[in-house]
Amino acid sequence: MNLLSKYEKYKKKNEWIYPHKHCLKCNKMISETKDYCDKCFQKIKQEKKEKEMKGSIFKRFKNKIKKIDSQK
Repeated sequence: MNLLSKYEKYKKKNEWIYPHKHCLKCNKMISETKDYCDKCFQKIKQEKKEKEMKGSIFKRFKNKIKKIDSQK
């Protein structure tokens, strides 16, 4: 098995291509260690937090209905 460094695998006919990666949402160039740029990552975290809040409100409402039904 031929293992190449991250710079060697981008080599094309004596022409070097700088290894880079793009954000999955906005397509902005970022470092290779990340999947999203900082702005998009913050947006994703906020959306996830809002989704969890909506889910927890629904769970509380659902549990309240179960308690009322079990009392009857």
